[in-house]
Amino acid sequence: MNDQFFTDEEFNNINFSEGNFKTADYENCVFLNCNFSGANLSDSKFIECEFEECDLSNCGLSKTALQNCNFSRSKLIGLNFDHCESFAFSISAEESVFDHSVFYNVNLAKTRLVNCKLRNTDLSGCDLNTSNLTGCDFKDAIFENTNLEKPI
Repeated sequence: MNDQFFTDEEFNNINFSEGNFKTADYENCVFLNCNFSGANLSDSKFIECEFEECDLSNCGLSKTALQNCNFSRSKLIGLNFDHCESFAFSISAEESVFDHSVFYNVNLAKTRLVNCKLRNTDLSGCDLNTSNLTGCDFKDAIFENTNLEKPI
């Protein structure tokens, strides 16, 4: 459990990549044009958060909770989503880049990823049942043992 809690806050143009990120619980927060690149987000909780035009590339995600979070026009390159807390994991995204990321065995059923790039992304063992994947680029993505039943 984290000692710091942020609720209903907006973070604008903050560079968290220089060790400024505080492990905490963030609920219903909005991150606008923030740079998290290379930051360690491990053990943090993001619940009902919005990330708009953010760079989260190469972040540490060990035991990070992402619950009902949305990413819009953001970079999420080289992330290991399989290291996130699996309980209640739920994300959606539009016009975002997930290239070179790993979703190994992550439950993405009913996930909404619209006009996103997931090139060279490992989706092995994922459940993508009834997910909305409209306009996504999966060039060289890995789909070994992936449930692609009824994607939109």
